[in-house]
Amino acid sequence: MLVISQKKGEKLHIGRDITVTVVDIKANKVRLGIEAPSELTILRDQLYAQSQEQERSQKQSSRAQNQQRSSSDATSELDLGFEPEEH
Repeated sequence: MLVISQKKGEKLHIGRDITVTVVDIKANKVRLGIEAPSELTILRDQLYAQSQEQERSQKQSSRAQNQQRSSSDATSELDLGFEPEEH
C-alpha cells in the first residue's frame, strides 16, 4: 500500500484520468474530491462490501433459476401449436 501525506487543497493524480483532491480536514475526517471518468465506479468500503454481497446473491439466485429451468425443461412437454397431418 502506498501511503501519502497531503495538505488541504493538494491533489493526487492516479493515471491520466483520476484526480483526488483533499477538500477538507476536520478532527478525524478527511473530505476528498474525486474526478474520474463516469464509467468508473467509486465506492466507500462499506458500500463496496454491500455491493459484493448483492452480486454474490444475484449470482446464486441466477444459478438456482437456471438449474430449475433445466430440470423443468427435461420433464415438461412443449406445445408448438402444430396439428399432425392427416393422410
